[in-house]
Order: sequence, then C-alpha cells, then structure tokens
Amino acid sequence: MKLDRRMFLRGAGVALALPMLDAMLPLRSARAATAKAPKLLYIFFPNGYVTDDGAKPPTYMLDRLKAHNANLSVVSGLENVLRLQVDARGNAHACNFIPFLSGVSASEANVMGRTFDREIAALPQHRGSVLDSVSVNAFYQTGSFSHDPVLLNHPSWDGPNKPRPVYHNPRDLFVALFGGVTGGTLGQTNAAEIERLKRKRLLLDGVMSEIKSLDARLGKSDRVRLDEYLTSIAELDKRTQAQLDSSPMTTCSVGSAPKSFPQPTASQSDTYPERLGLLQDIIVTAFQCDATRVCTFLHAPPGGAGIRHTFINGMEGSVTGWHGHSHYTTPNYQGNSSDLEVNKRNFRRITSWHFDRIADAITKLASTKQANGKSVLDETLVVFGSCQHGGGNHGYRDLFLGLAGQGDGLFKSGVKLHHDKNVPLCNAWLTVLQAFGVNKSSWGNSSGTVNAIRV
Repeated sequence: MKLDRRMFLRGAGVALALPMLDAMLPLRSARAATAKAPKLLYIFFPNGYVTDDGAKPPTYMLDRLKAHNANLSVVSGLENVLRLQVDARGNAHACNFIPFLSGVSASEANVMGRTFDREIAALPQHRGSVLDSVSVNAFYQTGSFSHDPVLLNHPSWDGPNKPRPVYHNPRDLFVALFGGVTGGTLGQTNAAEIERLKRKRLLLDGVMSEIKSLDARLGKSDRVRLDEYLTSIAELDKRTQAQLDSSPMTTCSVGSAPKSFPQPTASQSDTYPERLGLLQDIIVTAFQCDATRVCTFLHAPPGGAGIRHTFINGMEGSVTGWHGHSHYTTPNYQGNSSDLEVNKRNFRRITSWHFDRIADAITKLASTKQANGKSVLDETLVVFGSCQHGGGNHGYRDLFLGLAGQGDGLFKSGVKLHHDKNVPLCNAWLTVLQAFGVNKSSWGNSSGTVNAIRV
C-alpha cells in the first residue's frame, strides 16, 4: 500500500517536533490544580566503598553527613540476590545495577521492568509537573560494553524497550524543565502563553485526526505502531489541556541557563565537579518550582570507569579511573598503585568526595524555602546508595540505603536499622512505593516492608 508522501512527512515532522515542544514548555502554568505530592530524589553512586573497617554501613562515609543527622535514617543489611539471575557476561557491575531499581533480573532491554521511580511518577498527583520524573546521569559513558549501554546509562524505565530520556548536559536539563526562561521567574500564565497553548492543542487535534484516517489502510503491525504513536500524542494533548486548566502558581525564580557541556569523556574529568554541581542545583530548583517531583540521579553509571578524580586534593600516585581505584585490594589494577594502602586511601578520598556532594544536595534542599514556608527538604525524601558493597569484591550483600528528609511527613528521621540476617533490598523499595501511594503488595523479590522507617 502506498501512502500520500506529503501526509506522511507532515505527521513525521510533528512526531519529531513534539517531544521538543513538550520538553521546552515554560513552567508559567505547569502546576496543575492537583494535590501537593511529596518529592523523591534517589542518588546513586557506583563501585561501592571501603569495607575492611568492619563498619556496617561505613562510618567514614556517613560522617560526611553529620550536619544532617536530625533528618537522616539508615537501613543496612540489605541484599540484592536478583543480580545472580542476570547473565554476567564478565560484568559484575551490570549484574548489580540492572535489577537494583527495577526488581527485574534483565539481561536485555526487551525484558527490562518498570523502575520504582516511574511507578511513583505515574501517580495522578504528579501529572501537574512539566516532567512527571527526570533521569540524570552526570557522566554518560560511551564505548564497548558487555551489555546494552542503554541498560547501564539509563536508570529509569517504563518497561521493556522503554528507557526514559537521561540528561547529562546541565543546559539540556534546564531547557527541558524551564523552557526558554532564563534569568527570570516562572509565574502566572500570561495571555500570549495561553494563546500559544491553545494553538498547540489545535495542532495536536489536527494531527490526531489526520493520522487516524490512515488506520483502515494499514496492516496489523503498522496499526500497532500507529496506536503507540497516537497514545503519545493523546498524552501530550492531556498535559497541554492541564496547563490551560491549571491554577496560577507562585512565582519561582530559576536563574540563568547554564553553559552547555560536551559529551563527557575521561579527558574532560576536570569539568565533572562543575557539571555535577549544576545538575544538582537544577534539580533543587525544579523541586522548588514543582517542575518535577521525582528524580533519579546517577553520579555515574555502574563502573564509572571514565572519571579520573584528579580534581580531589591529596590523591596519591597515578590517578586512574574510578573503577580502577575501587579495586583497592588488587595491586596495579587498571593503573592503580602497587601499594595497597595507597589504593585504599585513594578510594576513601573518592567515595568521601561523592558523599560530600550528596551532603551538598541535602543542604541546598534544606536551605531552599517554598512559598508555604517549608524547606524543599521538608517535602522530599532523598534516598542514596550503591548497588554493591565492597569495591573490588562487587558484593551484593550488606548494602545500605540512606534516607534524608521525611517526604512531607511520610517517613521517620533518626532511624538506624541494621539487619544482621540480610533482607531483600526490594523490601526497602516496596516500603517507599507504598508510602508514596503506589498500590503494590510486592516488588521484585520482596519478603515484606521496612516498617521502622514509616510514620
């Protein structure tokens, strides 16, 4: 069957443009008239940590967060046995990471499960945000991998073959959340913005009507693809209408768009601290402005081999990739030192530096006030952790998760809970899901919930 080429190109042109239009929408009317929703920020760091001091979890890392002890809980003695069912292909980091957030032992993208952040983002109370969730990877890694690189670089999934977009360039993240606003404020919708949204709805209606007329002339497989396309258009149409129907929001300052950064490489490691800091700052502002309420934030993908921490004061000897330093008990591994004590000290410096950045994020959330007088942290749950225990041993037992903030009264602070007999990591994720309102009785291989952290 032959389709009219001009009709096809018109539809394809809109299909290409729509995600950009959606991502670049200003937030002037993004807060829909829905109930306030607690916010979730999950921060992931790869490669584990130094474990031979016997502390569970390691005190040298948690000490970096002492200023936030009043808002901090720690759950330890967690295990991720689902990683044993992932086809290793010589990559233990992939085995640990892939089921970590999804509860699914996937070796290929076509069997990947929906991640816990997307379960929360799908709740009705998050539909008033510009983006119902955001995925950040501060060091998107390219090269040759044993597994699909999308599985390792994209922490957020809607299901099989459906990875969510991931941002590593601060400017792209800013534009996606705040549109063309720069150096200004986000506030009430003006007349010009309303007209723009109305024109957008007319365009969407026209595209949907035109494409639906093709249905009778398509084969079965083409109709399936067409239905997926129309579903995405319909979802965008609903979000546009929600913006038109939304209540005016409190004015929110977003500052200026940051500079653009190129695709990160090992040779650009010196720009990593600035990149990471800007990405964190944008997420704090997005939470303050309700541009999004759910974020999964990778300091780096599993392994994180590309980052060379030459910017950390006191590093000794040859500074190799993060992954090389994590194997601190193996001399001369991927360029690390032959002196095991030097390796250990260097790896402690690296993990401590990253925990200082987690502390920075918590501090900014706590110091950023909202119109209701609360801090952003008051209405946020920050969860942080790694998918493995020791560095070189790739351990999947004795994991810990730190929790800061109370998620607008959903969680307790000051809880220190260690399971001497490890329990499934999925118990912790199920606890978070249920607290946020997701109607699930199990998650992955969960055997229960961690009730001690719930209010």
